[in-house]
Amino acid sequence: MDWFPYPIKNIEGDFEYTHRSSDFVQNQVHPSIDIKSFRGSHDNTQVQLKGAIDWVEVQGAEDWRVHFSTMHVDDLIPDRMFRLALPPDLRKVAEELNPQGNPVSFSGTFEMRGSTDPSLPVTAGWNMETVLSGTNVWAGVDLEHVRGSVTSRGIYDGQNVEMTGELDIESADLWGDYQLTDIQGPYFLVDRYLWVGSVPQPQRPVSFQIDRNRIRPVTAKAIGGTISLEGNSLIEQETIYKFKIIMENGLLEEFARLYLPGTHNIKGVINSWMELQGQGNSPEKIMGKGQLLISPAALYELPVFVQMFNELGGLIPQDKTAFKTAFAEFDISQKQFRFNSIRLQGDSIGMYGQGTARFDGQLNLDFYSVVPRNNVPIPIVNEVVNEVVSMASRDMVGMKVRGNINRPVVTFDNAIKRLFDSIPVRDAIRSPAMLVPPFSFPNQQFSPPAGTGRPGN
Repeated sequence: MDWFPYPIKNIEGDFEYTHRSSDFVQNQVHPSIDIKSFRGSHDNTQVQLKGAIDWVEVQGAEDWRVHFSTMHVDDLIPDRMFRLALPPDLRKVAEELNPQGNPVSFSGTFEMRGSTDPSLPVTAGWNMETVLSGTNVWAGVDLEHVRGSVTSRGIYDGQNVEMTGELDIESADLWGDYQLTDIQGPYFLVDRYLWVGSVPQPQRPVSFQIDRNRIRPVTAKAIGGTISLEGNSLIEQETIYKFKIIMENGLLEEFARLYLPGTHNIKGVINSWMELQGQGNSPEKIMGKGQLLISPAALYELPVFVQMFNELGGLIPQDKTAFKTAFAEFDISQKQFRFNSIRLQGDSIGMYGQGTARFDGQLNLDFYSVVPRNNVPIPIVNEVVNEVVSMASRDMVGMKVRGNINRPVVTFDNAIKRLFDSIPVRDAIRSPAMLVPPFSFPNQQFSPPAGTGRPGN
């Protein structure tokens, strides 16, 4: 088909040629083909259609309309041939989402309209449900093995796309490692601006109505808690995005079971938030900020704390809970987390820290501990422990944490205390509180696509 050059073979169908009253021009009868049934295939992709094809004279040119009241496409591989058959703007969206892996299927209604007048574009409208059965897609982050469905209702006016719908994803793997389930929520796409879980702010009037009372964040389940997502992006060759992610009541023990093999007796309730913005899929361009609170917590057997307490000797907590509350405030840039504040609180010891953790797991953290005098360790005669006792007698122990997150290296450093001299002890040991700021959308940073076209019907 000229308007969708995607080869379909092995066609079987039942058609009826007729004349009917025009929906386009009053008091005009035009030829029409009713598609009673249509079956065809492209490799393993199966296509079934029902609908009609109409032609009508409009202002000296012949307009045509293809309306599929029922459209089923099973086992579609969205390969290069399929993408090249799409109109340019839809093709850009497909290229950026870059679906790969297992095939997709979709069904619903679909309509296209064109003209023999070359100055008029082909337009389209649809109301479809797409089923993903393990597909990999790029949605600002890599999502792999996506299973579930996505509804979409939209129009293409010959140059720009408007689309809205709902996500109902059973499961997906984030960055190939972290599993999300029950992903649900609304999305909007207008002129390559994509909003998820938030009120759209298009640059021009759109055809669909925006019911602000029904707007809600996209939510997902992970490690026993709930993740909420809201944000927007501009789909270009390198997508520009900004998102806010909130984790509520995640279970540290579930995270350790899935992603920290070999660790035991780690427990806690995780609440956190993070704002991210960036461009494309480059880690160097990711920037952000956030906070993390784990309370109540049992963190002793995390590798970094195991090393710390092994060095501290007599300060090993008997109940192996160590810190009952952990709080961190951080920024993200240059492929690393920069921790402006880390506060760890327990019955027998408290710690305050700063430093960085790179995306590849390399650590550069400094801590000093606040040690109650009745917990000072009994000295063993060697140079290292004498230094520990000397520092602990002043209630302070300075430590450097280097190495990798799975193989941390902890050493004492008396000079570290000077890094924290400006921070009162009461600030290091006070109870942390997490504050989630309001989220702002940087639409003014995005350059809207140019051009308009004739609306589709």
